[in-house]
Amino acid sequence: MSAIELSSKMPLKRISYITGMPRSFIYYNLNNKVNRKEYKTRSGKNTVNKIIELSSERITYGYRRIWALLRNSGININRKTVYKIIRENNLTLPVHRHILKDKIKLETADKPDMVAERDITYPQVLTYLICLKDVYSKAWYGYNYNTSCTADDNQCSNGLNYQAFKKYHA
Repeated sequence: MSAIELSSKMPLKRISYITGMPRSFIYYNLNNKVNRKEYKTRSGKNTVNKIIELSSERITYGYRRIWALLRNSGININRKTVYKIIRENNLTLPVHRHILKDKIKLETADKPDMVAERDITYPQVLTYLICLKDVYSKAWYGYNYNTSCTADDNQCSNGLNYQAFKKYHA
């Protein structure tokens, strides 16, 4: 039996003493028998149903985009209210966490021939030195010194790729 049901049979002071609940809490619950899921928005349940429908149709949309869709369709509602409705109906998206570049773990090698490293340096003006070396032993697999280095330049990339392929797949 709840404290609200007992209120007709005994005084609230006694109910408060027996249950250990403050009288203000009992009075509040007696006067406010409102379901917490009923929203006091300008459009009422129609707006809530529209938000749930939009969130279900467009599963990649967050609350801001849903709010923009509602606003563009003529429904005036607060952004925080849209978020609250989406959150309480478990329609929120998982939070996307960006990885900072300085927090990325670099690959480490426990033995030779696990990780290779390519480096491009510019020893003189308009010349390129491309080196390929092992991370663990610091042994050089090969290098190429040339005046041009583009993605289509076979002299820069193919020679070193062949060296790496030969070393790793021998």
